[in-house]
Amino acid sequence: MTEVQDSKPHILVVDDDRLVLATLVNGLTDAGFNVTETDNGEDAIALASEVDPDIALLDMRMNGLSGMDVARHLKAHTRVPFMFLSAFGDPEIVSEATALGALGYLVKPLEIKQIVPAIRAALGRAADRPAGASVPAQALPSHAGDLELAAGLVAQRHGIAPVAARAHRGACRRDRRAGRAARGAFGGGGPAARFDRPLTEAVRCVVRLMAGVARCGTAATRRVDARSGRSPCGARVPLFLLQFSSALPITRMRRPPCGGALEPSKEIPMPQQSRANDECVLLVDDDPVARALTAAVLGAQHLRVVEVESGKAALDCFETVRPDCVVLDAVMPGLDGFDTCLALRRLPHGRHVPVLMLTGLDDERSIEHAYEAGATDFFVKSQQWMLLAHRVRYLLRSARLHTELERSRSRLAKAQALARLGSWDWNLRTEKLQASREVFRMLGLPERDGYIEPSRFLARLHSDDLVPMRGMIERICATRQPQQVELRLLREDGGIVHVQCEGEVDAEEDDAVVRISGTCLDITQRKEAEQRVRALAEFDALTGLPNRRLFNMRIAESIARQGPGGHVALLFMDLDRFKNVNDTQGHTGGDALLVEVAHRLVEVLRQHDADHRADHLVARLGGDEFVVLLQGEAGAAMAEQVGAEILESLRQPFVIHGVENFVTGCMGLARYPEDGKTAESLLRCADAAMYAVKGAGGDALRAFSPELIAERVRRWEIENDLHKALERNELMLHYQPQIDVRSGLVVSAEALMRWNRRGEPISPAQFIPVAQDSGLIIPMGEWAIRETAMQIRRWRDAGLGQMRVAVNVPSMHFQRADLCRTVREACHEADIRPDLIELEITESMLMQDMSRTVDALIELTELGVKLACDDFGTGYSSLAYLRRFPLDALKIDRSFVHDLRNGSDAEAIIEAIIAMARTLHLKVIAEGVETAEQAGLLYRVGCHVMQGFLFGRPQPAEEFAALLARQQRDGGLPEWAQLPRTAVPSLPRLPRSKALQ
Repeated sequence: MTEVQDSKPHILVVDDDRLVLATLVNGLTDAGFNVTETDNGEDAIALASEVDPDIALLDMRMNGLSGMDVARHLKAHTRVPFMFLSAFGDPEIVSEATALGALGYLVKPLEIKQIVPAIRAALGRAADRPAGASVPAQALPSHAGDLELAAGLVAQRHGIAPVAARAHRGACRRDRRAGRAARGAFGGGGPAARFDRPLTEAVRCVVRLMAGVARCGTAATRRVDARSGRSPCGARVPLFLLQFSSALPITRMRRPPCGGALEPSKEIPMPQQSRANDECVLLVDDDPVARALTAAVLGAQHLRVVEVESGKAALDCFETVRPDCVVLDAVMPGLDGFDTCLALRRLPHGRHVPVLMLTGLDDERSIEHAYEAGATDFFVKSQQWMLLAHRVRYLLRSARLHTELERSRSRLAKAQALARLGSWDWNLRTEKLQASREVFRMLGLPERDGYIEPSRFLARLHSDDLVPMRGMIERICATRQPQQVELRLLREDGGIVHVQCEGEVDAEEDDAVVRISGTCLDITQRKEAEQRVRALAEFDALTGLPNRRLFNMRIAESIARQGPGGHVALLFMDLDRFKNVNDTQGHTGGDALLVEVAHRLVEVLRQHDADHRADHLVARLGGDEFVVLLQGEAGAAMAEQVGAEILESLRQPFVIHGVENFVTGCMGLARYPEDGKTAESLLRCADAAMYAVKGAGGDALRAFSPELIAERVRRWEIENDLHKALERNELMLHYQPQIDVRSGLVVSAEALMRWNRRGEPISPAQFIPVAQDSGLIIPMGEWAIRETAMQIRRWRDAGLGQMRVAVNVPSMHFQRADLCRTVREACHEADIRPDLIELEITESMLMQDMSRTVDALIELTELGVKLACDDFGTGYSSLAYLRRFPLDALKIDRSFVHDLRNGSDAEAIIEAIIAMARTLHLKVIAEGVETAEQAGLLYRVGCHVMQGFLFGRPQPAEEFAALLARQQRDGGLPEWAQLPRTAVPSLPRLPRSKALQ
């Protein structure tokens, strides 16, 4: 700020634009005003109170406090009138200024000769108007002002007047004629290229000193003799140096509260730069003066400037410096700016660097030449230094944006590559198809300028996908809505790329679609994954055959395709003794056998359908179950032959791990439409026929018949009703007496289970096998043990004695570890001795798991339970095994008793069994005795305890109790005691040869 005390009208000028401020101060001083200047609103408020000016000329827009803020303070706290100076002439702004009380509103730029009359008129209005009144503001036209100011003003503004004057006088003293020529050039505004050496050195000295002082922040403002236009040292500099100095930062001054000299305050902030102090400008100019001035201006904008004097030097240092921008003089000796620019563009890092071409030539040809050489922009040399700085900052900002755009494009390309997503743009009018790099990768084509011929793209499509592609384009044009379609692209290497293509309208003209853009997503991996999932879902992982899911779909399709008059045959096969392979060869051996079975099935079927016309099918339903689907009348007719050949192929040995294995198959046959009209019913009929074969011994083929389904339905109904038989109390025990024929007494009984199904008795031969297959035999056996124990107690409580009762134990129940616990709890609940319970165990069951069986028998024996071997003689036990079992009795199987005749083999076998039992101290019981002759022969060979219809059928507990009561009353049953003796007289035993005759 500068304060001038005089009797002339005193004006406070406030503007943050240094060039405008200097112009106003010098112009108003020449017009006869005393001027106090400042470049900020804070100092303006302080100076208004201190110097009490006649009027204040305020810039509307300033950093910090604006002119409006200063005006409000002046209006509220002082009597200082004010005017506004602004680059904006909007009516709203003018109205706002008038409402605030401004005496005038001047629109920049203005000539001094226009400003002076306006100020004088405002001063007159200020003297005449009442307090608080305002005068309408006027917007004055702009015109170039006084262009030449003193060089001392430049030096004085930056506190370097003495040094600059000395440098200037020293340069001129060495060559006064050159100095006079240079001063003439300054006065005429000629270009810097005409400066002679002495004055050029002075100018460079001033420039460097100004830049240095500005950076050090030690500049100070002083009083200027504006009338002479000279500084105290007498130096004079043209306006372009003043304009140049305005591009440098100045130091704000503040006055201490106690008065005195002005002191440096904080530096006026320059415009914010996004990359301050790290952006580099390569300045190429052969003129040292112009290069120095340009470097100082750019350096003041916080740019790092690297100066070189020739195009060759610029090329040599370019890769090392890596500048963010190149400022290049067009006219230079040797390699000029145009050739230098061309060479820069060929360097690895010079393709996208912005190049600003400086030229003193403003003809159109030079401008075109600059652009052809690769220049980003051009700038005609002038005295507008701030314009040059702004132009460089604009190029740097554009370069940053371009760099960010390229990075974004690179990131997008990488993202598209990772996502396997490409983009395309199809101009329907020009028939040009632009595609991204990823699309070219999908097509397997080299990328050429990003364009591909539409015909070449369509040639890459799978022939079946041409119609869907054209259909998508037509739908887009018709509906103006996004559409998508899945396509297959054929690569040159023979591969197929699955893509999901989506497009939408991008541009229209005259209600017609001219451009369609879209994306292509590579879904090959997804399709392959879907194929793998489909294979897992529809094919057997072990054999590769269709699984149950795919088979169900295929048989349904086959029936639908054949129609009511068609024919379909279904072979359902299950392997016999496959479990033996798993048990001996392990599951890997079992899997290998299943694979070989699948191979043999396919081979048999291929022999009957070598050309694959009939579309027959072999599938694996699971485990060791396979099905063969034969379609058409011919297929149904050859079903028996195909089945027989399959069974024959299975009879051949399977070599697994070097070991021969033999398995056979059970096969059922069902036909459409005779046996079933749906896939489910046909499969059920074939399954029923197969299980009928398995029940008959296996290794055979059987066609379905209706009675097979009836038998399966009957078994299914029995199983369902058995689940609730215990809840409904439909199960009961009947007791068959065991007679000692020597005394005629009932010594024991056997409990036999009966089922009264909804009032209808069901034979044990019907429900016992079903109970064993379904596992219901376990709870039924536990119930039989508990019920037997309770019945023994009832007879005891009725005074009929303690009768031992035998209970049949199923094999699976015997293998369970809780059998002993079940018996113990039953005896405890009934309060009976465990030795009154006799468990009958079949001979085959004893041999299943020798170690576990022996442990269980020992545990039961220690409890006191009696053990009997049921159906003895039908299994494969031996004396060595029998010695290990803690048995109490042997029951001779009814098959031997049935064939018993005098001198028969059965008699000899029974005699041998009795002899063996006596040796082992075991009791012998013969079951199934139905005739007196059988009883007599048994008695003769030494069997005294018998059981059968001859002595009594199984009877309810009440009837058996009556039998016990009669025996107790009569002291025995003498008719049974005499029966064996009278049935077989004492005749000599016939030899076996006579008996066979």
